[in-house]
Amino acid sequence: MANWQMTLDFSQSRNYFREGKITIVDLAKVVEEEINKNLSIARVIDEDLADELECDILPLFEDFGYPEAELTVEDFDNALSSLYDWGDTPLDDKWGGKKMCWVVP
Repeated sequence: MANWQMTLDFSQSRNYFREGKITIVDLAKVVEEEINKNLSIARVIDEDLADELECDILPLFEDFGYPEAELTVEDFDNALSSLYDWGDTPLDDKWGGKKMCWVVP
């Protein structure tokens, strides 16, 4: 298994969404908050990847918070896929080596 350098965990809120207790917009807000909470950790690990998280991925979730946004589950899944891909970025060339972030499903 990879040596994850940080973790983003919003699994409890994702379960709430699956149970119908929160909306997809609420879930997007939780992901946004989790990213913001961990940006300083990402910066210590890799400045360029932290910039990518802040400038490219975080706005995907922030945009879902606008009242006029019509967020679909497919939109959210596409943004989440970008987050998973970012987290899976290898930080070395070793088998099972360092990877940026474990995004808890």
